[in-house]
Amino acid sequence: HLWLGAELMGSRAVPDDPSPFLAEAIDALGLEVEIPEPADDTAEDRIETTPWPVPRTKQVAAAQRAAGWVEASPDVSLESLAAQALRIGDRPEAVSAAGMPDRLSATALVAWRRDPQGFRTQTLRPIPAPPSRAIDIGEDESVRPIDAATVERLQATFSASEFATRRADHVEMSFELVLGRFRVPGKIDAVFITGDHAEVVDWKTSKKPDAAVLEVMKWQLALYRFAILRVHPEIAEVTGTFYFVGSDDIVQFTDLPDEAEVVEWLKANDMG
Repeated sequence: HLWLGAELMGSRAVPDDPSPFLAEAIDALGLEVEIPEPADDTAEDRIETTPWPVPRTKQVAAAQRAAGWVEASPDVSLESLAAQALRIGDRPEAVSAAGMPDRLSATALVAWRRDPQGFRTQTLRPIPAPPSRAIDIGEDESVRPIDAATVERLQATFSASEFATRRADHVEMSFELVLGRFRVPGKIDAVFITGDHAEVVDWKTSKKPDAAVLEVMKWQLALYRFAILRVHPEIAEVTGTFYFVGSDDIVQFTDLPDEAEVVEWLKANDMG
């Protein structure tokens, strides 16, 4: 069953027009749909509010504990206050499987594989990062500023590569995997299919890293392999390729991890 719906009354003072796609679907199905009248509410009814500080985050809970200690200790020195606040922030917390989100992007999963403790710390107790004008290179690469000259150089390098003339069977192929308790969405840059063989390719604007980093990064290609085998059960073999445009290097893998290996690692590291 496919359920189609649309929001009638959003944050504006007037109802939204029906989506033309929804109207087309109704017409194609030969249905007569009665659109209800919006509720008679006021502007105040449509304003969403939330308490502050937001109580659901561990950072706020720690700050509230620190604030309570400060209020109860008005005569202590500033140094003692700072030391106590640091002890509260550094206090080890019990982390359960429920603490990790059950939905992780493919690149987030690779980041977890690369640095399990660092990823858990950033995920459970995120530290805001300053905004940066950077190229979209994915979570598994370092974000760096980019200028027009760099963009032109990368474009020229890609245009001179073998991938500029190859015709892909899938481009920007979206998928979502279920691996244990985790849902892993992602997008494959390109898929080339020849007979019963498929090659999944991921473009990287960075330069080719060392072997140790590549060994972790190939998990991204492994996830792409799982997705292809679900969509194309007739495929017998899936290989993975990284094209590092920054250094014009092509790295291919034939020994990608099996799904059971990835699920086992996730289970083993889920509890930290």
